[in-house]
Amino acid sequence: IRLFIVVQTLFVVLLALITTFSHAHIDCLKLNDHVLKQGNQIAPVWILSVKSKQRVYFHSAPHDTCKIKDLFIIQNDIVSGYHFYREPSEQEWIYVLYYSKRKDLDNEIVEGWIKFKDLKNIPREFP
Repeated sequence: IRLFIVVQTLFVVLLALITTFSHAHIDCLKLNDHVLKQGNQIAPVWILSVKSKQRVYFHSAPHDTCKIKDLFIIQNDIVSGYHFYREPSEQEWIYVLYYSKRKDLDNEIVEGWIKFKDLKNIPREFP
C-alpha cells in the first residue's frame, strides 16, 4: 500500500509539472505574429458590442495564458473587429480596437484579442 501511495503521489506531481510547463511556455508575441500572418483579416470591419455581463479581458495573443491583467471592457462597450481566429480547440477570438475613455492610458486606442463569444454584432444601417 505504501508503494501505491508513493507512485500515486509521484504521478500527481508529475502531471501538475507537465500541465504547468506546457502553459508557462506559450510565447504570446510569437503566437500573435503567427496568427496575424495567417490572413484571417475581416473586411469590412465588424462593429461589435460587449454582450457579457462580466469583464471582457484583452489578450496579447489568442490564448488564455496571454491575458492582459487589468485591461478589460464591459457590457455595451463598442469595438471594431479586424482579425478572426479559431483555435484548434474551437475557441474563437477576434482582434479588436477599442477607443478608450480611460485617462490613465497613454493612447486612447486599445487593441488586442478578445473571446468572440463575449461579443455581439451591431447591424449596420445604410441610408
